[in-house]
Amino acid sequence: MPYAVNLADLTGQLDPVIAGALIAPVAPNKVLLNNVEPEGYIADVGLLLECDEDRAEAIVEVIRRKYQKHELRCYYSKTGRGSWRRV
Repeated sequence: MPYAVNLADLTGQLDPVIAGALIAPVAPNKVLLNNVEPEGYIADVGLLLECDEDRAEAIVEVIRRKYQKHELRCYYSKTGRGSWRRV
């Protein structure tokens, strides 16, 4: 579970249907306890993608085709417990 999507970005999209449809099946109510951004704001909380790494990578790739990095932030971590970086 090394991928996460920014929760505030996901809920604030003008057209959340595409991202939501991709993420809903693999994100059953698990929110990261640690912030994914170093600033530590509440808007920097991530939603874990609960699936294998190949599927999560494909979801992020499809999201990138529709949204730019600043519109819907996605993150990767080797352990899933910290050191998140944007992808």
